[in-house]
Amino acid sequence: KRRLSRVMILCSVFFLVELVGGMLAGSLALMSDAFHLLSDIAGFGISLLAIHIAQRPPSKRYSFGYHRAEVVGVLFSIFFLWFLTLLLVIEAVGRLRNPQPVEGTTMLTIALLGLGVNLMFVVGLIPPLHGILTCRPVQMNINVRAALLHVIGDILSSLGVVLSSLWITFYPEHSSVDPLCTLFFSVIVVATTVGIVRETVGVLMEAVPHDIDLDQVQQTLLAVNGVNGVHDLHVWSITADKTALVGHLETTTVDGAADDQILATARRLLDEHFQIRHVTLQIE
Repeated sequence: KRRLSRVMILCSVFFLVELVGGMLAGSLALMSDAFHLLSDIAGFGISLLAIHIAQRPPSKRYSFGYHRAEVVGVLFSIFFLWFLTLLLVIEAVGRLRNPQPVEGTTMLTIALLGLGVNLMFVVGLIPPLHGILTCRPVQMNINVRAALLHVIGDILSSLGVVLSSLWITFYPEHSSVDPLCTLFFSVIVVATTVGIVRETVGVLMEAVPHDIDLDQVQQTLLAVNGVNGVHDLHVWSITADKTALVGHLETTTVDGAADDQILATARRLLDEHFQIRHVTLQIE
């Protein structure tokens, strides 16, 4: 929450700087980058609210708690970003048909500042930065991942603005580079968010998590001494980092103590191999 809050404040300040700079320079690319930041601000706000709601204890109506509020928050954030992107694409096409002059020097100054700010955002979101290289994607909170992907998209956008502003500075007659850069940003936005949308929809549809093979789970349970069969096996995500499992184990034992040992072994293996800790198994 603290990381998202800090980045949200920085985003809000630089959004105003970039929006005003884009208007002064007449640069659609700068303004599109500013609206990209605005979508990040909205996304961070939704993420913070969702994380706060997710911390509420389970109720009689929501017995699993409110963890999926995070997932819903991510979807709203990304859909809002896509809506703004569509508006910018429409504007960029209009600029290609009717080119307008762009002030390259102002555009370059704001773009370089934006690149530096976005790099600061990454450091703020991942303290230690190398953690992203060592942890599995599922281990990172989905809202922090969504915010991180937004910032990565912002960095790529800022790089694009820097390059296009350099070109426009030296070749002012090529102002069409500005809307072309905006169209390129739009592709980046979609490319960096489709994967998270797919994952969040999978969570809402209670799909088996992408990093878990259901057949391997079944074979692991069958390997437990005393288990002869497994059926009605279901694995799903409560949220991106919380996985649940229910299933029936067929055994030949009639000893309650032996059944307890089977259940304990099964739970331990599920935790060790698949990090599944919310487990409900029935002995038959």
